[in-house]
Amino acid sequence: MFKHLLLATDGSAHAESAVKTGVQLARSLHAEVTGMTVLAPDDAPTPQAAATHQTAHPHGHGIANAHLRFVQIVANTHDVTCDTVCVTGKAPHEEIIRTADRLHCDLIVMGAFGRKGIKAQLLGSETQRVLIHGHLPVLVCK
Repeated sequence: MFKHLLLATDGSAHAESAVKTGVQLARSLHAEVTGMTVLAPDDAPTPQAAATHQTAHPHGHGIANAHLRFVQIVANTHDVTCDTVCVTGKAPHEEIIRTADRLHCDLIVMGAFGRKGIKAQLLGSETQRVLIHGHLPVLVCK
């Protein structure tokens, strides 16, 4: 069935719930997981900063690391093989789809909501965009 699950997270409560569900599913299927998060271009380290292990915006990079550490901890707790990846892009849904393809994932697991309020209504959700534009199965968790 599914052998490699991509767990996309933005650190929201819905995303953390989806990570837990994805890890439990992976354990039951003897599958591996890759946790991923997407940094906005302004939050990504510059090439010069990356070479010196500094970030252009440490706050954004530190938050991304925290999101990925959460995935790692949940996976380790359930004895599930886990890798993590942080990518940079203006359109998170495109990066999620691209990463799933690049890593040969066969299921994407995401939370139902990330943004809140009027921003979500105006911009739509990244989950909705992955469902519309992607070609892989997507497990949406509330």
